[in-house]
Amino acid sequence: MASASGQTLENLEALLANEEDEVFLAQAKTYLEDRGKNTDITKHPWQWLTKHSRHGQAKKTRVYLSHAHDWICWDHTGNGVMRKTPMVLVSHMIRVDTGQTTTNFQKNANKDEDSRSFSIITHKRSLDLVAETESMARLWVRTLRLLRRGGAAAHAANSFMNYTDEQWFRADTDRSGTLEIDEVIKLMRKMNITCSDKEIKKLVKKYDMDENHVLDREEFGEMMKELFSDRMEIRELILMIKHQSQGNANEEFLTVDELVYFENEFQRQNVPPLVDGEWAKKMIVEITGDENEHILNIMNFAIMLDSSENGIYDPEHCKPGCGIDLQKYMSKPLSEYFINTSHNTYLTGNQLQGVSSVEQYSNVLQRGCRCVELDCWDGALNVPEGNPGDEPIITHGHTLCTKILFRDVIEAIRKSSFGPPSENPYPVILSIEMHCSQRFQDKMYEICKKEFKDLLYLLPDDLGNYHPQALPSPEELKGKILVKGKRGEGPLDDDDEEDDDAVSPVALDENISPGILAKFASTTKSVAAKKSKKRRSSLPDRSAAGGKTKVSTSMSQKWSSIISLQAMKFTGFNNTGEAYQMSSFAESKAKKLTDTEREAFVTYNINKLSRIYPGGHRVNSSNMEPVTSWSAGCQLVALNFQTGDLGMSLNYGRFLENANFGYVLKPPALRHTGLPGSPMTLKVTVLSCQRLPNHHAQRDILDPYVRVEVHGLGSDSKVLYTKTVMDNGFNPVYSKGHGETFEFLIQDREAAMLRICAMDFEGSGLHEMIGQYAVPLNSVRPGFRHVPLLDEFNGEIKLAGILCRIQMEAQ
Repeated sequence: MASASGQTLENLEALLANEEDEVFLAQAKTYLEDRGKNTDITKHPWQWLTKHSRHGQAKKTRVYLSHAHDWICWDHTGNGVMRKTPMVLVSHMIRVDTGQTTTNFQKNANKDEDSRSFSIITHKRSLDLVAETESMARLWVRTLRLLRRGGAAAHAANSFMNYTDEQWFRADTDRSGTLEIDEVIKLMRKMNITCSDKEIKKLVKKYDMDENHVLDREEFGEMMKELFSDRMEIRELILMIKHQSQGNANEEFLTVDELVYFENEFQRQNVPPLVDGEWAKKMIVEITGDENEHILNIMNFAIMLDSSENGIYDPEHCKPGCGIDLQKYMSKPLSEYFINTSHNTYLTGNQLQGVSSVEQYSNVLQRGCRCVELDCWDGALNVPEGNPGDEPIITHGHTLCTKILFRDVIEAIRKSSFGPPSENPYPVILSIEMHCSQRFQDKMYEICKKEFKDLLYLLPDDLGNYHPQALPSPEELKGKILVKGKRGEGPLDDDDEEDDDAVSPVALDENISPGILAKFASTTKSVAAKKSKKRRSSLPDRSAAGGKTKVSTSMSQKWSSIISLQAMKFTGFNNTGEAYQMSSFAESKAKKLTDTEREAFVTYNINKLSRIYPGGHRVNSSNMEPVTSWSAGCQLVALNFQTGDLGMSLNYGRFLENANFGYVLKPPALRHTGLPGSPMTLKVTVLSCQRLPNHHAQRDILDPYVRVEVHGLGSDSKVLYTKTVMDNGFNPVYSKGHGETFEFLIQDREAAMLRICAMDFEGSGLHEMIGQYAVPLNSVRPGFRHVPLLDEFNGEIKLAGILCRIQMEAQ
């Protein structure tokens, strides 16, 4: 395998001094990309890093970028046999931190290594690494941050160039600058293209201009143009446009006038502002890169349709303020917004044996979450390790979940709530589930006052004379931390705890091992015994290992003084109390209220905050479907961010609005400032899929079909499917390019969300999700639209998508 030239420690210093990011990144990739398992540590020392595990172990291993620079990979460091190479998608990176700040590092911290340490933070883990030198650490950190930024900002109008470059790097693993026939055959399989070896050899021969039996970069690009131009549905669409605009049906391209007709008639529905010939000429030049070009051929029209600018999600709604002045948008009372909310934020896994992590708070806050949960318990000596015995802890009580220090969590929240990379200035709510004795509550108060200082939003001292008509707005609360919990001098009675999401033994997931179940059963018996003993005693037990008791512990006056959202038991819609008082509801209770008293619930939620949390049966950290609660105006629908499922997909789609700040203004009908939208008919025509990823390329080509879902109230919810296209994941087309059309009658359009999924039929009744995308129905754009695809954790699947036609008609 050829080695890249110029890769020396001396040249590394010169590279790091280069301030041009594009030049730096191009060279840095050659330092860090895969060079095989036998990579010489003396020639490529920057690829040999010390990895810190969650068990506190530190082992040196090879860390590298995949050839397409879309995965961060490392050699397995465990003792067992691992068939798959451990890896993290670049698109899953939330941020890259320097220093030893994570939970894994803290277990084996070494100040001498701090300047050489960095952590790759993803949706549910951290990859914690130490380089040999500070320069090598800087190489990794800068490269990864640029890759993350570049992936997020990739211009889809250059989809052909981006895709071609990625496939070239994926195929040219030896960096020889040419592709042999065997390399092209392997690449075609990875691209989900069904061709025989004979057909591929014929294709290579066609573009092998110098007849040297290999393809160079330019020849490969020409071959890819042919593959990109094989779009039956685009050809049919051009034919339809020409027929309706009286164009020449024998031409397989669009003229300037035809492009104007298409944009105004189909994409804008003849609703101003309309476009003209100057717009069309500018668009053609931008896509083709040729200032003298005046037409769009099949490939270039496909590039236009597949671009992010043609996305199904209305780009105005994704802007700060959803297209209006941001300050004005954020100036309504807090209760008038949907607020992005996390449940049991500390957990990285299930609710019974999951690992608790401080990083999870930073992760969700940087992903747009504005309400996090802290389950607080009395600590004990070395619980967790290093606890002097007087530090409160966070864990899921009465389970086998690990424990973390309350102090570390508060520090993480302070550092990540409003800072880079998300730079979100809007308020953060701490939802406290209190199980601590008064002494530990006082310690919590001291920690919060010390860490947050003026960031804490406090209620007036004289609450007896404080009767606000409404909560402050997100604009007024910029940069503030609000603490939600019980307050006052009354007792803290666990039987009256408002967020009772304790694990239900009868609902344990069948995938949890018998050994873990036995441990849980033993813990449950111990808890029951402690309950019985404490009922005969006057001494309460507030530790996480102890049982919930009938004995009350007084609320700390100090702790109560920093509560700005007072948790109250719900006693009915007529007993609303003060604006700063709020209630929490289990998902089953919220659904019942929505089904039977929706209008009363909507009215209640105009001035009051409601938090909805998952039931105790969700041991595997699955999520409820949040649309039902949102339809009743509930603001804080708490979800398990560590789980990639339908609930988190809908949550991600909802909060793409308003630039992912975590606050989305409820529809006017849910704020009683306008009437509900009229019923409508939604038609979705699925024409094709593009460049679907295949993680089983060595085994089989994809057999894709598309699932179209509407999630709403009652009969509005519906799921429909296209037919399956066999053996084609590169450009599967439905109904010979005319598409398959599905019709939905929507009664409540403001509550409904559209979700479109690409699926793989694997035979014998097995189905695997390839990618998905969810969007509120009020944010869907009509016309021929590109549906980008996200993976189960809402990470971008680069350049993959579905082409659909969207039609909406009011009833």
